[in-house]
Amino acid sequence: LNALAKSGRGDAGMRAEALVHSMEKMYKAGDEDMKPDTTVYNILINCHKSSASRAEKVLYKMGKRDVVSYTSVINAYSNKGGLNAAKRAQSLLDEMQKAAVEPNAQTFNSAITAWTRSGSPNSAKKAEGLLKKMEELQIKPNFHTYTSVISAWSKSNEPGAALRAEILLKVMQVMHKKGNHAMKPNTITFTAVITAWARSGEKDAGERAEKVLDGMIKLYEDGGDNDVKPNVFTLTAVIDAYARTGGRDAATKANNVVRKAEALGIKPSYATYNALMKAWSTSQQQGAARMTESIL
Repeated sequence: LNALAKSGRGDAGMRAEALVHSMEKMYKAGDEDMKPDTTVYNILINCHKSSASRAEKVLYKMGKRDVVSYTSVINAYSNKGGLNAAKRAQSLLDEMQKAAVEPNAQTFNSAITAWTRSGSPNSAKKAEGLLKKMEELQIKPNFHTYTSVISAWSKSNEPGAALRAEILLKVMQVMHKKGNHAMKPNTITFTAVITAWARSGEKDAGERAEKVLDGMIKLYEDGGDNDVKPNVFTLTAVIDAYARTGGRDAATKANNVVRKAEALGIKPSYATYNALMKAWSTSQQQGAARMTESIL
């Protein structure tokens, strides 16, 4: 069973089902040693990680369920994505607590990620609500927890979403400076905050995004922290922030960001150039049309 769970085979779930079914038959025939226990069913759930509905059927088929059982099914729904999957993940989290099965950080992380991937307009509030619930239960969140909540805010159309994402980043940085190494933000975290600003529609979104980028560069260059080195996605998100907000100097500032990134060895991608062309095409600067054409 363990081998099947780790195999990545598309038919791992069906093969594991057959093995467990054989164990159940032998147990019913009188072989006590073949009785499937919680561990066996948990591995079977893991074999169905690509099929949340099948994983959930195993959950309700097994006898005693533990935190691993529930977390594995919640994670399966998290991987599935969509609003219905997020609602189901939330229901399972609520159910396990009512059944006196204590969730852990991984359980909450999976449920939060489910909301992040839900596409729901309320996903950010739902995700941060779970973060607050963790803290109430004295379950320590980690960088993955906060990054998922920040990502939810980056996808949100809520007013003030970008500011909320940046505040959460600053909370992470403060906790990390105080010695909580599990709270260290990384490139993905910073890029999610920049993306939040790009999508915010705020007039100063470009400048706010670039300020976050400058913070990353400082940590990387002054502290030698490779975990926060900007990448092409970071670069593109900042350019996109300038392209969306426009303004007289936006395109020039976007150009300067590209030079900044190139000095770090970051090569612009097609998406970067598309965002840069958009910045110039909507610019009111003299020679904007010529600059747009030169990028091509």
